[in-house]
Amino acid sequence: MTQALCQVLFLGLDPKNWHHLGDIYHYPLITTKIRSYDEFTSFFQDLIHQKYSHIIFTSKTTVTYFLQSLKNFNISLADVDVTVIAIGDSTRRLLTSNGIHVDLIADTASSESLVDLITHYSHQIKKVFYPCSALARTVIQEGLDDLKINYDKFVIYDTIFNKPMPLPNIKIFSKIVFTSPSTVQSFLEIWPTIPWEKEIIAIGPVTKAFLQKYR
Repeated sequence: MTQALCQVLFLGLDPKNWHHLGDIYHYPLITTKIRSYDEFTSFFQDLIHQKYSHIIFTSKTTVTYFLQSLKNFNISLADVDVTVIAIGDSTRRLLTSNGIHVDLIADTASSESLVDLITHYSHQIKKVFYPCSALARTVIQEGLDDLKINYDKFVIYDTIFNKPMPLPNIKIFSKIVFTSPSTVQSFLEIWPTIPWEKEIIAIGPVTKAFLQKYR
């Protein structure tokens, strides 16, 4: 007899790499929205004019909106001499699948690991192009400041609370997957507490640490 799959509530944006956990019910508690192109036109103009030696990508969402922006501004990254840095393998895969070669990748998918990588290559860096979320942690910015590296950090997208209807019945799930602090905060906007009697899965050390605040 085939054993029934665990019922898994996935709260992030993209569950496709997590189906090994069980039978996924995707209930995205966050959505994202690109900001107006007018807000970062000048940064992409500087990119065209070779003002940056390196680009940092810290998430697949950033990559997605960066690619949209390239199309909007009619830019081919192949025409720009720049070193591409990715925070982790999933970000690298999305870049390479869109024809963008990744030169450097952090050992682990964390801001701290990315800062370690940047530190190692800091002598080669002239100026960094750093698109990010409005909710981006300050670790990378602080690292660049400490290393006295010139950079342009700009918000390319916002993360927005999402409450699709109908609400799922929490009782039927044996596992709940949180992908970011934003998904934790959004969960608590709807349900009063984290149901610790279930298997709670946090993707990444930052999400794990944030969840522990509500233990």
